[in-house]
Amino acid sequence: MKRQLAALLFATLLTGGGANAGGYCLKPVSYDPPRSGLEIRQPHRLASDPLIYPGYPWLVIHPTNRGGLYTIRDERYERLQADWPRSDLWSYGHYFIRSNGQVFGIGSRPGELFVLPEGGAVFEKLDLPDFDDIHYDLASDRILVWKQADQSFSEVTDDGLVPANFGKLPDIRNGAMPRFVPELDSWVAATPAQLYIAKYGEDWRPFRKGWRTRAALYQLEFAPLHFERDTATLTIKLGRYVLVYRMDDTGLPRFLYRVDEVGTIWFDGVLPMIEADGTSRTLWGRVRGLSRFGKVMQVITPSGPMEVFDLPLSDRPADGAHLTNWTLGYGSFRRSVYHVPPIFHIGTEAFFFDGRSRIPSPQLSMQALGKFARWVNWRSRVFVVRETGWAELMPDLSLRDIPFPVPLGRSPVDMRITASASLGLVFVSQGQIWHSSDGETFKQLTDGTAVKVQEFVSDLPNRTDMLVRGADGLYLLKPNCL
Repeated sequence: MKRQLAALLFATLLTGGGANAGGYCLKPVSYDPPRSGLEIRQPHRLASDPLIYPGYPWLVIHPTNRGGLYTIRDERYERLQADWPRSDLWSYGHYFIRSNGQVFGIGSRPGELFVLPEGGAVFEKLDLPDFDDIHYDLASDRILVWKQADQSFSEVTDDGLVPANFGKLPDIRNGAMPRFVPELDSWVAATPAQLYIAKYGEDWRPFRKGWRTRAALYQLEFAPLHFERDTATLTIKLGRYVLVYRMDDTGLPRFLYRVDEVGTIWFDGVLPMIEADGTSRTLWGRVRGLSRFGKVMQVITPSGPMEVFDLPLSDRPADGAHLTNWTLGYGSFRRSVYHVPPIFHIGTEAFFFDGRSRIPSPQLSMQALGKFARWVNWRSRVFVVRETGWAELMPDLSLRDIPFPVPLGRSPVDMRITASASLGLVFVSQGQIWHSSDGETFKQLTDGTAVKVQEFVSDLPNRTDMLVRGADGLYLLKPNCL
């Protein structure tokens, strides 16, 4: 009997509060309601889409096969209930943060706007007159609402709704809200027939959106937009179209050309760079008589799109000025074309695009990095995990090798490295959790004997605990265990 009790106590210490390497332990969460058979067999379904909202005290989880939203409270996995304004919809990410730190949530019905009081745990509905659409303009830090009955715009202020100082737009449609462009000190808006521009307090002036441009108007609110001051060139991506303008002396965009079937656009350098489908004969292609197959990478210039590989080669080293603007996805170079911008390559050649010219970068080619390189952005630094190990990308585009604590095996394709506010960089290997607070020295947090961890899921807001996933369910990673 004593031997059985000792074994039971040992198991309890390991899985329910026992100390592990680094002073951390794993404690299983309870479930309300209980898990289904499918969730027991596939616990990743319980931890999909974890989101942390600034100022909100609970982690928001959208389970794969449960309705509504869930969270972790008091070591229990439970429904978030009614204290989230869009808890009954899949699009629960509709929130924004004002420059003063206020957090707003957009309701599931027209005319609903919620605010999270500072230090509060429940969103409160604002008492506003009926309106039909709402848009938070990040560039101007203004909340605009639109009323269909009189097609008027208003602004949400601390004193309630006040009329926005805009002229009326003809045939404005629900979902097509104005947006501010700081570089032009102007607002732009869209109707089915035209694009419009206006200074605040002035009348709207129309400008062309190109022949038969069938882009969804609401996309203008969030459309990638770039103004190149030296050439006064304005570039807007609407859906699959890229529209290019030159600003005249009166502040009106004059249409230059359009590129069709554009998949992605990047603003990492001085000139916008696009990836277009070369199989379509675009408006620009009909003028020049071009017809290409596959993907083509082009740079937007006032005189027309220019293929990146037609740009001049530079013999100077990269100065790293553009590294701070990178947004590198956690993925590999695509074998057929270019990634990761502003690094791109075709075949075995790799180049860095600084906005105007190409800088050869053979050390970043697929041959040098391997097929499954994974990029990590963290604290304004860029790292890469590759077949030969872990390295930091330096401002001159050289790679500085850093010792990695575990073998990568056949490839780093399964080595998922994530960022944690509490732990720094985190990864899981062979059931164990490792972390680094400086990107260079990794420490083991768990020993992997009692629980085989499969994934680091998320930090928990305002807590030192973290949520991880094991082969048999969800666990809390807790510090300072005894």
